[in-house]
Amino acid sequence: MNSLGKYLKEIREEHRLNLEDAALFLNVDKSYLKLIENDEIIPNETIILRFKNFYSISDDEIVKHFNNSPSSDLKSNYKNNIRSSYLIIKYSIVLLTLLLVTIGYVLLGQYTYRGYEIYWTLFFLPFIVNSFICSIYFHQFTRFPIIFITLMIYLTLGMYGALWHPYWAILIAIPLYYLIFIPIDLHLSNCKIN
Repeated sequence: MNSLGKYLKEIREEHRLNLEDAALFLNVDKSYLKLIENDEIIPNETIILRFKNFYSISDDEIVKHFNNSPSSDLKSNYKNNIRSSYLIIKYSIVLLTLLLVTIGYVLLGQYTYRGYEIYWTLFFLPFIVNSFICSIYFHQFTRFPIIFITLMIYLTLGMYGALWHPYWAILIAIPLYYLIFIPIDLHLSNCKIN
């Protein structure tokens, strides 16, 4: 019995599709599809669902061939290398942001009136940067740091101007943002699967 990659390649050839066309229909990169078919990587659940829907494959067939695939605790070396690079870049940027924020906080605290009292909100920036990077990497609007941004603005304006009452209205931006972007993210994730 064939491995999953060999099985998917046979099905593609039975449907008389070349690698480029199959990759286009499955919404994956051609090189990624080639790695799957050569059993160099194991596709994740989303990609397997695309194969099942596109080729009309049953769960039993996937499981049967999946069990014959080269076993590995890692889903793929390719994917893990990309993920490792992403994590290194993400944490480097967050640590750099934290260092710059700390330096900025100390300088603003020393050289401005009420600096330590007001500018502690700068420590929201590493969380904002982290969430922003995640929203870009995962292509999801709901990972955007709207909560941190609105809280930082609200607290800074409230402490700086001592007018807490009119500024509370900025917090309405949080539920409005999610009301708009949760359906968009759901639609985009459904488009990726189909």
